[in-house]
Amino acid sequence: MEKTIEVAEHETQSDLHFRSSLMTLLLPALIITIGYGGAWGWLYLNGQSQSALARLCMFVLVLGVPLLIAYNTLKFATLGIRLFANSMIVHKGFPARDPMDIDYQYIKSVELEYGWFGQFTGVASMHIFLRAGKPITISGLRYPKKALEAVQERCVN
Repeated sequence: MEKTIEVAEHETQSDLHFRSSLMTLLLPALIITIGYGGAWGWLYLNGQSQSALARLCMFVLVLGVPLLIAYNTLKFATLGIRLFANSMIVHKGFPARDPMDIDYQYIKSVELEYGWFGQFTGVASMHIFLRAGKPITISGLRYPKKALEAVQERCVN
């Protein structure tokens, strides 16, 4: 009986899982923090800390940056691809709610798209073109070439 349960658990587990890159998701928040923090610091040193521009910088630093970090952390926690023997589960990340279960036989082709930022960080968007329906895009995948090869290998077999 225990062996049957063990085999059933093994068959339901994913053999490959590709996720997003936390560094590339949090890098925009870091850049905004440096920019607005530097602007506020310059205004403070010049005696302009009570100006409207200084208040705007403080507003972005106090509210905007934490909200951006929270959004990107939720996106990191939910974005990913799990590959199984006959299908793949795709979760496009926050705010998308439900993951999609896609059988390999319904996939027409898979492509990668590197943005200018992705060329430096090695992160890409994966476009999954289905035989019927709209293409599915997963943005910000870490190790995109390995993910592409794994999906293409399963689509052929």
